[in-house]
Amino acid sequence: MRLKQTLLTIVLSLCMVAASLPNIVSADGKPQDCWTDYAAASFDGGSGTKADPYKIATA
Repeated sequence: MRLKQTLLTIVLSLCMVAASLPNIVSADGKPQDCWTDYAAASFDGGSGTKADPYKIATA
């Protein structure tokens, strides 16, 4: 009985680890901190500096 319980515990533990592996891998192998999609092509004004930030006409 003790052997069955130990074996069941090991098997269930391995199943839990295997089920969590897809959550560890990032999507498409891309870094999470590099956002490049949907950047604006032009702005309503400004040069992008702290004193003169970009102005956005629509949001």
